[in-house]
Amino acid sequence: MNEVVLADLNSPGTHPFLLGRCLWVGSKFPSHLQQQAITSFLEGTVRGLHADQPHPVRISAVRAIWGFCNHLRSSKGEAESPRRQLLVPLLPALVDGLVSMASNFSHSSEILGLILENLAVVLACDQKFTAAQEAKVPPLAIAIFLKYNSDPVITSLSQDIFKVLSSNPECAGPLQARLVPPLLSILHASEDKSGL
Repeated sequence: MNEVVLADLNSPGTHPFLLGRCLWVGSKFPSHLQQQAITSFLEGTVRGLHADQPHPVRISAVRAIWGFCNHLRSSKGEAESPRRQLLVPLLPALVDGLVSMASNFSHSSEILGLILENLAVVLACDQKFTAAQEAKVPPLAIAIFLKYNSDPVITSLSQDIFKVLSSNPECAGPLQARLVPPLLSILHASEDKSGL
């Protein structure tokens, strides 16, 4: 992992498909990596989400988020474990990258589904952080829920985000205030809203 995968990840001029594969492979084996290697992979994942990266790198970075977040947030349930603390400072950059990608990749329901799935995973990592994202994430999730109401996968993934947000005591009230008006307008609409 260090001599091949991490070396390729940090090598300038690496082909985008190889770079994306490095991120994805690193996310599959975080329990076998030293903290410094995990930090390098996490930083590479954050860089991979930037808008100036090629699409294969951005999509692979989204896929890599799941492995890192799942491993690091379940580090033996210790809220202050050193491995878990590697993730917390990068959560804002991960959410910013995912929200940006959700806007740019909204024409592809497969990629949008991947983004929403990982957004729910990132939001479930830290309750304090999730509360701070209340102004950014719910409007996006509501807009996607309304736009893709006939797509059962996207609708379910939007509901997963709502579930994570509503289980956070600091987000439940503001989420309700944002979500109830659109739901009421759907219920009171005169035209057929069969999907909604």
